[in-house]
Amino acid sequence: MILHQTQLAAGISAIGKAVSQVVKIKTVDNSEKEIRLEAVKALNDAGRLLTDLQFKLSLARRAHITPTLNFLMKTIADQNPVGVLLVEASKSISKVGKELRKEKPPILSRKKHTLPIALRLTNRTPGL
Repeated sequence: MILHQTQLAAGISAIGKAVSQVVKIKTVDNSEKEIRLEAVKALNDAGRLLTDLQFKLSLARRAHITPTLNFLMKTIADQNPVGVLLVEASKSISKVGKELRKEKPPILSRKKHTLPIALRLTNRTPGL
């Protein structure tokens, strides 16, 4: 699917270049202007169709990928639009997470003995 999207993106780029070239053409009479306008309209329609297809392929690709992602990546995918690169978004979130992990609160250790030290030394329990 990636190969298809790459090829589609190349086609969209080519249409954009063609529109730029048509716009640069200098026209003298009205008939040439109308022909140029019609050419730009046709290229514009083709570009819209291809970009819509690119968007739909991106949605389908995301739908196939997200079920296999871990919780963090799935959350990032759900919160960001299709155009956002998920890898870059996950790196920035992971960086913030690592910074938060650096500031760990002190861990309170459990006391093994609850009896006062004097009673532990004599091996006696209270009330005996």
